[in-house]
Amino acid sequence: MNPLLALFLSFGKVGLISLGGGNSMLKLIEYEAVQLHQWVTQEEFVGMLGTIFLFPGLTAVKLAALIGY
Repeated sequence: MNPLLALFLSFGKVGLISLGGGNSMLKLIEYEAVQLHQWVTQEEFVGMLGTIFLFPGLTAVKLAALIGY
């Protein structure tokens, strides 16, 4: 499967399943990106979390952009 399509489907699933803001879906995003698809390591994910909270905007969108990059 195309990696960008897999990224789109994973974050689409997170968006449909989760309720609340971006911070409430962090565990779902972590599961999808680190454990299920292994796009990033646990250490990289924690570093990305520290980075995304420095800038304004939607948490899930910033995290999806970093993981996709």
